Amino acid sequence: FSGRPGHPRELEIVQYAKNVLEDPTFSRLPSAEQVSAWVLRTLYLRATTRPHAAWLASCVTIHLAEASALHHEVENVELTANDKALPPRTKKITERARRLFWCAWSINSILSYDYGRSSASLGGISCKLPTKSDGNYTAQLVDLALIIPPANTEASKETRVADLLQALTLVYETPDEHNFLS
Repeated sequence: FSGRPGHPRELEIVQYAKNVLEDPTFSRLPSAEQVSAWVLRTLYLRATTRPHAAWLASCVTIHLAEASALHHEVENVELTANDKALPPRTKKITERARRLFWCAWSINSILSYDYGRSSASLGGISCKLPTKSDGNYTAQLVDLALIIPPANTEASKETRVADLLQALTLVYETPDEHNFLS
């Protein structure tokens, strides 16, 4: 975005990160760190390449979030033997997990709608929405993504148009709090 060429080894770095993320020894045990890495990969792909690649990465991200149980409240998830070394579950950790899941969900929802593709569907989401806080715009991003009309192929064209116009009105009325959200 700066108008200058990227780092001379950018392609090597990108390929290395892709190889690590897709390495079966690394991806064998899904984790919040993997979800974070896939969120970053999705955003990088959205900014640098074709929409299809970003959409696919966002779907992988959602499924990793499901596999690591981020779509449930942290305190409701049973610890496994591998999780015994995790730090105690504090409010900060719980809120971080919420933000990560809802950020991944929002990105997938927005990219899917933007490109006319299906969003990754998860059943039984029990993760609470993130808390609004100064300097963190995750909750506002989620609010924007929640405005997107659900895919309803059985609805009439008039109903779908009305839903879209209502969504556009809600987006337009959303406070302009940060350039990223704009």
